[in-house]
Amino acid sequence: MAGNVTAAQERLVFADRNIGMARELSTQAVSGGQSGLVDAVRAAESALGQARSLLDAVDSAAGDIRHAVTELPSVLADVTAGIKQADEQLQKTPGSTSAHTRELVAARDAAAQALEESRNTRGTGVADPLGTFARVSKAGADLDRVLTTVAQEQANAERLNRSFEQALFTAESRVRAVSDYIDTRRGSIGPEARTRLAEAKRQLHAARDKRSTNVTEAVGHANAASTLAANAQALANADVQAAQRAYTRQGGDNAGAILGGIIIGNLLSGGLRGGFGGWSPTSFGGSSSSSSGSSGGGFMGGGGRF
Repeated sequence: MAGNVTAAQERLVFADRNIGMARELSTQAVSGGQSGLVDAVRAAESALGQARSLLDAVDSAAGDIRHAVTELPSVLADVTAGIKQADEQLQKTPGSTSAHTRELVAARDAAAQALEESRNTRGTGVADPLGTFARVSKAGADLDRVLTTVAQEQANAERLNRSFEQALFTAESRVRAVSDYIDTRRGSIGPEARTRLAEAKRQLHAARDKRSTNVTEAVGHANAASTLAANAQALANADVQAAQRAYTRQGGDNAGAILGGIIIGNLLSGGLRGGFGGWSPTSFGGSSSSSSGSSGGGFMGGGGRF
C-alpha cells in the first residue's frame, strides 16, 4: 500500500495531461481528425479509474490494519494457549514417535516462531500488523488442526484401551471360572475341555503381552481367550453331565466325590478296597477284565480319564 498514493498521483497527472490534450483537439475542426481526441479522453478516463482504485485500496487497507491491530492480541493469546496445550499433550506421550506426534511438534515450533517474530517486529518499531496477523493466525490455525487430530487420536486410543480392559476382564473371568470348574470336577472332565482351557490361557497370556505394543491385537487375543474358555466350559459341562448319568445308572451315594476326583486317589492307593457306595476299585481306571473299555477316557475300565 505504500506506493498506492504515489501511483495514484501519477495517474492523475497522466489524466490531467490527456484532458488538456483533448481540449486542444476539440477546438480543431479538422474533418476526420477526431481519433486523437477520442484516444486522449479514453486515456484520461482509464487513468482516473486506476487512481480511484488505488486510493480505494488504501482505504480498504486502512480498515484491515485497524481490524488486525484490534484482533492481534486475542490471536496471540489463542496461539499461546495452543502452544501450551501442545506441550501438555506431548508430555503425556513422551516416547511417542507417531506421525501425528511429529506433526504436532512441528506445528508447535512453527507457532512459537511466529510469536517470537511478532515480538521482534514490535520491538524494532517496524509496524506490519497485517503481515504479523497473517503469519500468527496461520500458525495458530495449523496448530489447532493438528491438536484436533491428536485429540481425536487420543480419544480413539482411550476407547480402545477401555475395550481392552472390558475384553480382558471377560476373558479372565471366564478362564478363572472354567479353571475352578474343571479343578473341582477333574474326575469327570475329558481332554478336549482341558485342551480348550489351555489354549484360552495361552491367548490370555498373549493379550497381556500385547497390551503395551498393540492394543488392537491384544483385544483380539482377549476375545479369543474368552471364546475358548466358553467352549471349554460347554465341553466340561457335557462331560460332567455324561459322568453323572453313568454314576446314576451304577448307583451309589458318592457321586460328588467321584466327580471331583477325590475318591479315586484312595482307591488307586489301596484304600477303600471292597468297594464304596456300590463302586469297586476297578471302576476308576483299574484293570478289571469285566469292564467295558473306552479310548476317550471312559469312567470304567482301562485308561481312565484321571
